[in-house]
Amino acid sequence: MVKLKEEARINITLDRQLLHTLSDERLSWVCAEPALLQMKARDMETKRAVLDGLEPEQRALCMFWVYYGHAVKSRLEFYSWTSYLMEEPGYWEGVRGSLSFYGDEDMLAILQQTRHLLEDRRERASDPGSAWLSELGDDSVPDEAAEALYKRWLGVAPLSLRRIADHIRANSSIYAEFA
Repeated sequence: MVKLKEEARINITLDRQLLHTLSDERLSWVCAEPALLQMKARDMETKRAVLDGLEPEQRALCMFWVYYGHAVKSRLEFYSWTSYLMEEPGYWEGVRGSLSFYGDEDMLAILQQTRHLLEDRRERASDPGSAWLSELGDDSVPDEAAEALYKRWLGVAPLSLRRIADHIRANSSIYAEFA
């Protein structure tokens, strides 16, 4: 078992004014970043140890960012990361649990619809490991269902970030110490 130092917890010092002036996205990132950096490019055992060392609220925030930080970059990243998370049950449940924790039913619904779309594509693909995803990720191939889901996701993401930032601001002592 990997044992991490106490620093595995999210321990940030924040100017109290920043709590109210940072954008929703930036505030949530600043609060998640220390743990995410400890997990980046590490083995699963280390990642689990970092997550296990967090408070439930902090874990929910990190799992949101595991997904959001990649998925927001492009339609290909959105589908690639959804696919990856589906293959990793602990991560899939972690992201779903994160969205449930924040009461984000809209994002949960989009995630589930995306999963169904990917599963349908996988069943129809001649090479389930590659063709279905390359078709979805190729921006030159029009796909109304895939594009509609990604656009909905992009529309809901700011509302998710607002929900999370409101939680951080209302429960700031869980996420930060103040200078």
